[in-house]
Amino acid sequence: RLNVPLRVGLSPSYELLAYESLRLNIEVYLPSQLDYVRVGSVSLINDYLARRLMIKHSSDERSYVSMIHARVADVSQLSKCVLEASQTIGRGIKL
Repeated sequence: RLNVPLRVGLSPSYELLAYESLRLNIEVYLPSQLDYVRVGSVSLINDYLARRLMIKHSSDERSYVSMIHARVADVSQLSKCVLEASQTIGRGIKL
């Protein structure tokens, strides 16, 4: 409905944080930069934080839970992309 180019992709291993084993990026095209910017992500953390917080699965004392961290939308980046993509010739915005 917003008419903005969107793409979803995996982050390369050198961009991952120490506790991440996988990250899926959600990116939207920003016309002023002629490139895609990240507006959201989903990270697979596995049991890295669960081991430090001692969060175990109730059925087995030795198994730690796997965790997922999701940032649905970075509102400032997303609004910037939507506003730039919705500009009209006469300084207006058409959503």
